[in-house]
Amino acid sequence: MNQDIQKIGRINVLDSMRGIALLFILLVHLPMFIAPLTTGSITVIPDILFSMSAAPLFAFLFGVSAAILYNNLRKRQANPTIILLRRMFILVPFGVIHAAFIFSVDILLGYGLAGLILVLFVKLPQKWLLTLSIVFFIYGIVAIQIEQMAGLPLILAYLGYMLPGMYAYRAGLFTHLPKKRLLLWGAACIFLVIGIPVKVMHFNGIFDSSDVFFHTIFLLSCLLVTAGYVFLFLAIGTSEKKIRSLLTPFQSVGRMAFTNYLLQSLIFAMIAIQTEHEYFSGWGLIDTISEIQLLVLGLFVFLLQMVFSHLWLERFAYGPLEWVWRLGTYWRIVPLRKKSVVSGKNKKASQI
Repeated sequence: MNQDIQKIGRINVLDSMRGIALLFILLVHLPMFIAPLTTGSITVIPDILFSMSAAPLFAFLFGVSAAILYNNLRKRQANPTIILLRRMFILVPFGVIHAAFIFSVDILLGYGLAGLILVLFVKLPQKWLLTLSIVFFIYGIVAIQIEQMAGLPLILAYLGYMLPGMYAYRAGLFTHLPKKRLLLWGAACIFLVIGIPVKVMHFNGIFDSSDVFFHTIFLLSCLLVTAGYVFLFLAIGTSEKKIRSLLTPFQSVGRMAFTNYLLQSLIFAMIAIQTEHEYFSGWGLIDTISEIQLLVLGLFVFLLQMVFSHLWLERFAYGPLEWVWRLGTYWRIVPLRKKSVVSGKNKKASQI
């Protein structure tokens, strides 16, 4: 792969990974969106493949993005700490509104609060980032075991996935390892082949989930699956064009992940008759739905989001909420429309 593709591809593969993680989160949340629903073979498959792996993947990418932004701000001689703090804080009110009025299973509030803590570590050397990654991941396991996954413990547990993302970028995962595709493919296969069967045993009841040892093994398997997805998508994203093109459809939806995440919740809150919030009571179009219908509906909604995101980004530089996020981050108004669209309109007007 030539140098130009490497420069562009690293950004594109992150967008694609973010888009795929968004799909994973949707598939895990589907049974929670619509009730009553008896879970079975269809809904358990996304649970096995993506539950406890989708949100960590998203958090990992969040850490990568924070590291990239920090480096870019330093190059511009800006104040990275203040700008990053503003960027993280903006997520908090969106998370509160989302959890309180739309869908209680929210990640934005946790990401925003964890992100505020993450900024404190952004200047640390790589070895400290790796050490803290291990510490916070172990803390997350302990927090789950003692059933304190609420408030501060949950926030600190998020850092167990964000810090590895920051460390991975600093260590050159997205610059050096892509040159070793066989290593990426090998790591992906090993982690997924080990992690997924353990998750299958957990969901089939072979493991006693109340047993601390077996539940820890399950959580470690979720980490392996998350790492497997990271290496898999990096391997695909750095392969030849035909294979790399498999990720292309997810780029636009990944660039608008903030908008699309909230849009998913809003769509299903409005179409589900038995929503958890009274604000959408009576709006629902669906009373009962089968598992397969729910899965098809979820995939159809995501397909619409992919099309919408692609069409939107043809004319605009950012997604709607991404633009608002950027305004709050930099405290200045940036053009929403692409320059090419604006210049094209001006050129057409001058010809009339």
